[in-house]
Amino acid sequence: MFSNEVFVDREKELEILENSYLRRPGYIVVYGRRRIGKTRLILEFLKKHRGIYYLARLTSHEDNLSNLCRAVEGIVPGFCGGKQYSSIDTLLSDIARENIDVVVIDEFTYWVKIAPRVVSELQVFIDSILPKTKLLLILSGSLVGVIEKSVLGSGSPLYGRRTAHIKLDQLKPWHTKEFLNNLRSDERALVYASVGGVPYYLLLFSRYNNLEEAYRRLVFNKQGILYHEPDFLLHEEFKNPSVYSRILKAISNGYNRLGKISEYTGIPKTHLPVYLEKLERIGFIKHAKPLWSKKGYYIIRDYFLNFYYYVVDKVRELIELELEEEAWATAQKLLREYMGRVFEHIVYDLVPLLYRKNLIPRPLIIGKYIHRGIDIDLVVIDQDKREACLIEAKWSIIDDQYAKEILASLKKKQEKIRKLEDYRIRYLIISRKNQAEKYRDMIIDIDMLGV
Repeated sequence: MFSNEVFVDREKELEILENSYLRRPGYIVVYGRRRIGKTRLILEFLKKHRGIYYLARLTSHEDNLSNLCRAVEGIVPGFCGGKQYSSIDTLLSDIARENIDVVVIDEFTYWVKIAPRVVSELQVFIDSILPKTKLLLILSGSLVGVIEKSVLGSGSPLYGRRTAHIKLDQLKPWHTKEFLNNLRSDERALVYASVGGVPYYLLLFSRYNNLEEAYRRLVFNKQGILYHEPDFLLHEEFKNPSVYSRILKAISNGYNRLGKISEYTGIPKTHLPVYLEKLERIGFIKHAKPLWSKKGYYIIRDYFLNFYYYVVDKVRELIELELEEEAWATAQKLLREYMGRVFEHIVYDLVPLLYRKNLIPRPLIIGKYIHRGIDIDLVVIDQDKREACLIEAKWSIIDDQYAKEILASLKKKQEKIRKLEDYRIRYLIISRKNQAEKYRDMIIDIDMLGV
């Protein structure tokens, strides 16, 4: 979201907030995983508007009410005046009388976790008082499960009452350049594969000019800021984080179907769907289906967790023993393996950019193709124009000989896909580096894409 005080992307989300402000009164929910940039988005919005910002704490209902009251005094001196509030609806009613435009309660999920009754009290305010005001109420939270159950869910007293909601997702690969313009494009791609488009993580990497130093300081030592991050993520969201950790580790290492996950983790197949559904709802994993296939498999959607369980977890014992040189030497080999595995997912994320550059057809249908021994990393289809593009993602240097082999293989595979028999076909290789001459126009490397 920000790099050296520059606000990156989020134009659509700011537009939603601005439109909601113009249509006050209203009530908005902003949520997304830890470190995704919710607070930065809200503070950017508040630069233009007179509003109260309060960061909720894992403390009692009464303490949060008292602290919110004091936050109001930053704009309305003497607001509390010795009063002690017992419910949030009463407090917000008094705030609304002060002609304040916006009230933000950040990390509202912490408040809900400690005092669930705050949700019912908010319902009273939203139903009875808010419509008579010119107030925009914004609730923000990092505990996705709590938001979707206790705030947005059909069983919540607040169900159906929001005027808008924003689920903040990660930034796209091309935004990494705005954080890491001191690195080469292949290095930026490696960072994206490691931490995804999470603004806070990218900001941490931006503080280093040397990529090796960044990895070793941030991740591959016991005091690294990101070394324990997965533990924090899972402990915040789940009551039994070790179970979810085992599942993520299984999927990251290629055990990506129900039976294989059960075999790896020891969790009965009948119990797994509940855990997998929660992980998918939060956005940590995704159930992917190859094109024209009924059977799917799981991938880890969160790059940082994928990187952690494929690379960091394998050298964790060395890190704990403070054998950091040995840990880093092993980690470098694992990073190369990991990048080869995950590069096709990065290419999937690049599809909007590829389309804007007219390198692929309109992506009406998109996905991996796996059938009877045929495996194609990505197929992009515009069924209206009967056009398709078959893409291979290779984290390697591509010369003419290698390109010839890949393209010949793609053509053979395409000839066996009956659903594309009458389509105009393009072939494309997305690579780390393009050194081909004869086949140069059929190869795009990440430097050419400008990511």
